[in-house]
Amino acid sequence: GARILFLNFTGLFGFIEPSSYVGRVAWSIGNELVFYALFPVLILALHYNKVIWWLMVLTSILAGCYFAFNLMTPAIQLEDQWSYYINPFNHLTYFIFGMVIGYVTEKTRSHSSMNSIGWSLIIISVIGFVFFPAEGDLIMLVTGQNRILFSIFSIMFCAGIYWVNMDFKPSVKRPLMLLGASSYSLYMLHPLVYFLLKRCLEEYLNIHPFSFLLIAIVLTLVLSNLSYRFIERPLINTGRVLASRIRR
Repeated sequence: GARILFLNFTGLFGFIEPSSYVGRVAWSIGNELVFYALFPVLILALHYNKVIWWLMVLTSILAGCYFAFNLMTPAIQLEDQWSYYINPFNHLTYFIFGMVIGYVTEKTRSHSSMNSIGWSLIIISVIGFVFFPAEGDLIMLVTGQNRILFSIFSIMFCAGIYWVNMDFKPSVKRPLMLLGASSYSLYMLHPLVYFLLKRCLEEYLNIHPFSFLLIAIVLTLVLSNLSYRFIERPLINTGRVLASRIRR
């Protein structure tokens, strides 16, 4: 009721009750808000006290292990343990390791071997994802040793992508940059577009599934780009102006 609406409009559900989200993918927004609230503390620790910084990194790893080995069990399906899975502290380690990748990159930027290391990490992580055996319910991917291994593969892949030097032609680079810029809107809008389109087309038209999928993809890409151009980018620019004034 009113409480759930209040928690969602204010973004406080991630802090107070992560399972009270509205919308199929909105739980991750609650996670992000928690991470962004912690971000200034993490930045301050990284710049002024490395001991505290690395203790926070270790704490995030231990929190992930606690969820993977204690709070959640592979004997029960993921949907029945969803409230544990969507808890921000179950995912905090991925956010912090994004910062770790940036920190390592800054310290090793001048090393000529980073490109080779990046490609090695990509290849190893892809091989791990493809060939490491995991079967059963989705819970098998996020508990026990599988959780540890797939987390390592994910972090390795992200680091590898960040470190490799991919020099694309402008005809390839521009669409990829546009897709990257509008990716957040894409993530937020795709379920909304899918379900609204599905309801409309199923009610009024008998359309082939492939045609429906193609229409949904194109419409989502177009709306995501418009959202980035007319909502996200103006707000980002406003934030930069305000931040520059604060620094002065």
